[in-house]
Amino acid sequence: MPNRVGNFSVYTYNEMRPKVFSLQKNHLLLGNGFSSSLFRHLFSYSALRSQLDANQFSIGTRIQNIFTHIRSDDFEEVIQKLTAAEPLATEYGLAAGPMSADCNALKNELIAAIGSNHPAHPWN
Repeated sequence: MPNRVGNFSVYTYNEMRPKVFSLQKNHLLLGNGFSSSLFRHLFSYSALRSQLDANQFSIGTRIQNIFTHIRSDDFEEVIQKLTAAEPLATEYGLAAGPMSADCNALKNELIAAIGSNHPAHPWN
């Protein structure tokens, strides 16, 4: 039986192992905090953002400008600010669609950046 943390179920490794290993492709996502503590040079927000700056991904200049404007490499902070701004834009009669699209694109780019940096065999 999983533990509850807020709205989330947290399983032990032994609870997840049969589920994960029964899949054709199996991955265990521990979170970027786990990876960044072991491989800071690969998974810190600044390392991940440098990939975006190097145009390895399709992130737009608008989001790059937001990173610059808030003086942060923190993807989650940018995502939070875009999410918080959507209802404000709507309230002022502005189109929130581009913010929502950029927010989703940034989430996808973060996942892609983490995946591309992840070593095939981290123990090597």
